[in-house]
Amino acid sequence: MHQELKTSSFTRLNLASLPQRQLLAALLLIVLVFQTTPTIAANTLTAAKPEQTSETPSKTTILPFEAHYSAKWNKVSLRGLAVRKLIINEANQQEFSFNAKTLAAKVQESSHFNWHRCSPVPSAYHYERKGFLKKKKTLQQTFNWDDQQVTSNTSKYSTTFDLPMQSTDKLSYQLAIRCDLKQGNTDLNYQVVDKSRLKQYSFEIVNEEILETPLGTLNAIKVKRVREANQRQTFLWFAKELDYLLVKLEQYDTGGNHYVINIKSLQNSHATAKQ
Repeated sequence: MHQELKTSSFTRLNLASLPQRQLLAALLLIVLVFQTTPTIAANTLTAAKPEQTSETPSKTTILPFEAHYSAKWNKVSLRGLAVRKLIINEANQQEFSFNAKTLAAKVQESSHFNWHRCSPVPSAYHYERKGFLKKKKTLQQTFNWDDQQVTSNTSKYSTTFDLPMQSTDKLSYQLAIRCDLKQGNTDLNYQVVDKSRLKQYSFEIVNEEILETPLGTLNAIKVKRVREANQRQTFLWFAKELDYLLVKLEQYDTGGNHYVINIKSLQNSHATAKQ
């Protein structure tokens, strides 16, 4: 049976008292931070069939889950919700989604993909952002692995470009990081399809830390985003007891702002934490 871990509500501050620009920046941080990356190991990717999952997590797949996160901007608790969810849809594909909402804006993001060993092979990616006093922003991508091409559509343009076999979308790569960590890989480099081009994301393992969380005491691997000529710093914590789930993210930007995202509750997971 699926195990459900719940926590009590956290202290929140009414964000109506904060400047609108800061509200939007806080929400966008949640999005960008979760869009932080996968070289998906040098596997030869094809339009692969999804691997069968079992009741026990394997080292080449991630089991379905639903994780809720709280967020703070410069020590201010944000009234809103950030949810990451992985399910198996009716087409027997993995569907990974991210939804974030505050008083100022709303973001919805999803990826449909199949697993090939430890690499997600996407078929479609969707992103949508709505914000107060902001224009709606959308991105829809379709992956054609037979022709090795990807098509990106926005409200302003449509473009098709070559799709290297060792690449994935801006959301599912995050699961590839988990999968790599499960296998003990330390080469965390990923080729990610952005709007109209490919980007390389790189991470390095910093150390292991013990975290006290609403889910209990967790032994987490701390990972740092590697950036060239950029003062922004991003750190991520993946909990071993929770099948290397992302449980904390911290970012310092060039303007001196500090953002923190923490796990709040976890549902539909076979992994358990020490209470």
